Amino acid sequence: MLGLALTLLSIPFLLPIISWVMTYRLRTRVAELEERLSEQRDQISTLSGQLIQLRKQVLETRPAAESAKPPAPAPPPVAAAPKPVAPTPPVTVVPPVPMPPPAVAVAPAPVRATPPIPPPPPRRTPWRPGSSRDPAAPGCCRHRRHRCRGRVRG
Repeated sequence: MLGLALTLLSIPFLLPIISWVMTYRLRTRVAELEERLSEQRDQISTLSGQLIQLRKQVLETRPAAESAKPPAPAPPPVAAAPKPVAPTPPVTVVPPVPMPPPAVAVAPAPVRATPPIPPPPPRRTPWRPGSSRDPAAPGCCRHRRHRCRGRVRG
């Protein structure tokens, strides 16, 4: 009896201490998470800056590579043909269309593979006693063990 009384009297003193210890641990965990979050933000900002610099470098080197190419050889000259009897329309040489520079393939960001979403379960109408949906009702064609024996009744 004395042990029960001491236990009941100690509860008002022990509960605040236990609560204080739990909140102290929670505060340290939250502070650690905030620190990790700020480190991640810093890393993201440095990586995005590096990505912008790499894109600028690629754009700067692309025109330099195009100008280093030798000029396209001129098409062979068309030999002058003897004068035909019928006048021919003048031949117009169409210059080749410049090709756009090839696109630089930038590796896409890794995407987490998400599992496929399962299809929703089939909808079932609620069972009403005496309805044709009742598996135990006479005339049911779902189960062959009933009276209907697989025959469909209308």
